[in-house]
Amino acid sequence: MHVSMLRLGQLSQGIIRHNAQISQSVGKKVFMTFF
Repeated sequence: MHVSMLRLGQLSQGIIRHNAQISQSVGKKVFMTFF
């Protein structure tokens, strides 16, 4: 149980980091197209 909770936390952190990278790259592309 404890191990799965730790793994879940690591997974959610990885997903959050991945989403942040995607949104950053998308934001840069949008910024470059509009300006």
